[in-house]
Amino acid sequence: MKKWFSVEVNADNVAANVIEEFLAAFDGCIGTACSTLGNNQPDIIKITAYFEEKPNLDGLQSSLKDSLEISGITYENFELMADEVSETDWLAKWKEYWKPQVIGPFYIAAPWHENAPQDKIEIKIEPGMAFGTGGHATTTLCIEQIGELGKECHSIADIGTGTGILAIAANKINQSAKILACDVDLNSCRIAATNFEKCGCKIKSIYCGTVDAIDRIKFDLVIANLTLDVIAGLINKLFDITGKYLVLSGVLAEQENDLMKYLSKYEYSTLQIFRKQEWIATRIGI
Repeated sequence: MKKWFSVEVNADNVAANVIEEFLAAFDGCIGTACSTLGNNQPDIIKITAYFEEKPNLDGLQSSLKDSLEISGITYENFELMADEVSETDWLAKWKEYWKPQVIGPFYIAAPWHENAPQDKIEIKIEPGMAFGTGGHATTTLCIEQIGELGKECHSIADIGTGTGILAIAANKINQSAKILACDVDLNSCRIAATNFEKCGCKIKSIYCGTVDAIDRIKFDLVIANLTLDVIAGLINKLFDITGKYLVLSGVLAEQENDLMKYLSKYEYSTLQIFRKQEWIATRIGI
């Protein structure tokens, strides 16, 4: 029987969002799962990542530190714990954690779940695809906006695509739209490309690099699920490439005033704020 390796780390809600996305995009990861530690520590999340080969924990720890610092999260000495799991154990845990999600018009599920209701757009996630199972509020907020705006937009840019779930949702709701998936991390771009293929999405524009290099192009819808610090550094360019709507997510509710200060420097016609748990997303109409 084939063996896999698991890596576990405990973190608070804010750090868990970044850690799971990081692990899901890390080289060799075949899936992630999140769970709470129960009543004793209800605010602590256990993130588990699965690998086909045992990862280098020192390298993983160092890269995780860099990812957290880039996201503006103070690095703490998170302890990574590795273990060996059987194929049966891994699939059982994957099935335990992965539950169907209905987000706006989308039904996101695994192959063993029932087919989507007739009024929902189905996204099937295969075991081993590098998607997290945490159902993060930041991602949910973005998918809801894609559900509301995607059909009317002829071009959509997913800035910070990660594993590609937002670009996949955009393609599913509007297959005629031109979609750009952009990320600064090469491995994330590779994983996104693999996930596009597995989900049957014909997304050909995958750009690895900073959004600053996108020139003389405007998109009807630009989605940036990042962090406030990263958004602040890219905000001018994000406005430059937006034709109709700019959706910003990955911002904590307590950072709302800071975000509004950044946005006050720009002209726009409408601004709406959407809230979920401790997170907010903004929809800006140009």
